[in-house]
Amino acid sequence: MAGMINSDNPSGKPWRFTGTSMQPNVLLMCKLLFILMLVHGFQNKLQDPFIPYLSVLDVFRSNLEIFGSLFKTAFLGAGFCLIFNIKVRAATITLGLTAILALLASKPLFRNHIFICGFLFLLSGLHRRDEKPWMIPIQLGILYLGAFLNKTMDIDWRTGQFMENWLGNARENYFYEFFSPMLPELWFGALLSWLVIVSESALVRS
Repeated sequence: MAGMINSDNPSGKPWRFTGTSMQPNVLLMCKLLFILMLVHGFQNKLQDPFIPYLSVLDVFRSNLEIFGSLFKTAFLGAGFCLIFNIKVRAATITLGLTAILALLASKPLFRNHIFICGFLFLLSGLHRRDEKPWMIPIQLGILYLGAFLNKTMDIDWRTGQFMENWLGNARENYFYEFFSPMLPELWFGALLSWLVIVSESALVRS
C-alpha cells in the first residue's frame, strides 16, 4: 500500500535500537544517559554564562536568558530526536556539545561527571554504525588513569586518612566504624584506599 510506513524504519520508535546510523549498544547507552540527565534536572541548570572558563562567552551577558534558553532548547530537542531515532548521530553530537559548552560557560555549574557524559555523547556520535567505537574506551582509560595518578600522589589516599575523614567522620559509615577498630589506626582506611587505587589501575589496563 502506497504511503504505508516502513516497519524497518526506526524513526519515531523509541524502543528500536537497530537500523539507525549508530551501533545498537552505543545508542542504548546514549538514550539511558540522556534520560538519567533529564531525571536529575540538568536541563533546569542550564543558565547564562557566569564566570565562564572561556571569556568569549561573556558576550552573552548583554543578552540575558538567551544563552540558557537556547541551550535548554538544544538539549531537549536533541534528546527528543535521540529517543525517537531521528538523526541520532547529529542529536548525540549536539547533546555532547551542549553539555560541554554549558559547563565551560559557568564555573559554578561545572561537574566532572557531567563533563564526562558530554564527551561520551560527543564521541558516540562521531562513530558510525560500521566501526568499533574505539574512542570511548580511550576516554574512559584516560579518565581512570587520571584518577589513579591523582590518588597515588595524594598522601591522604596512600595512608588511609581520606577514608577515615570521609567514611569515619563525614559519613559515619556503619561498616567502616565496625571494622576499623579491629585493625591498627588507619589500616582499614588504607586497605580500602588501595583497593580503589588498584581497581582504577586495572580499569586503565582493560
